[in-house]
Amino acid sequence: MAKASRQFIYENEVVWLEEKKGKISASQRTDLVVATPAEFHGHSGIWTPEDFLVASVNSCIMTTFLFFAYRQGLRFRSFRSRAQGVLERTDLGFMFSRIKVKVFLKIEAQETIEQAEAAVKAAEKDCLISRSLKSEVTIEPEIVKEE
Repeated sequence: MAKASRQFIYENEVVWLEEKKGKISASQRTDLVVATPAEFHGHSGIWTPEDFLVASVNSCIMTTFLFFAYRQGLRFRSFRSRAQGVLERTDLGFMFSRIKVKVFLKIEAQETIEQAEAAVKAAEKDCLISRSLKSEVTIEPEIVKEE
């Protein structure tokens, strides 16, 4: 039996403000100022497309983990993750070669550690943002029972 095709559309608009800055807007969302990063003669202290890409992977890992954790009934106390993207020059120009996400997860019971590991692994495999990139994306989980 074939699955019904589903398609979702996400739209936004970018308007140039000045220098190397713009404003990104989307319906029913807070506007954000975006800029060229300082290392490319842009602005420091302002979100950049590079920041957004790494943050998209990081937040997708979290939301995908939450999907699997809730589906499995995994009880956990906290989830925190830190992502690092490596941007480097290639034959095709600059591109992200890899993104590493370090997940810090506190669980309620030691006997759920395998369940927690499975949820993190599923998030790594099924994060739609990661699957959409050419870059290598890896997750390094640190799962501890909270005392």
